[in-house]
Amino acid sequence: MNPWLTSKQDSVPDVDVLEEAALAMAQAVIQNAINRSGISRAELARRLKRQRSFVSRMLSGDHNLTVKTMARALAACGEEVRLGSERINWNWPQLEHPLVVIDDGKSDCLIAGWDVNTMAA
Repeated sequence: MNPWLTSKQDSVPDVDVLEEAALAMAQAVIQNAINRSGISRAELARRLKRQRSFVSRMLSGDHNLTVKTMARALAACGEEVRLGSERINWNWPQLEHPLVVIDDGKSDCLIAGWDVNTMAA
């Protein structure tokens, strides 16, 4: 099944995709703050009282970045966290007919006669 669609079991967006996107945005915010402040990653590590490898992991996605860690990293760069949210926009093309979910027992899901596994009629 296409990971951008909601699952028919729980009808919620694929949260793994949303989590990874949020993590990437948080890492970019920290990297931009480092760039604006003119400090090195080594200096950021010193200010955070952590190893240089911690900063590398934090910015590479190998670390489960918390809001607290993000706030500390930004504060070390002279900045603060500002959080916000937006409605999910999946960028699907507009269809002439409303979407109808059909369980035909043969495939994971059909939407308005389209097999979401192949996105073909």
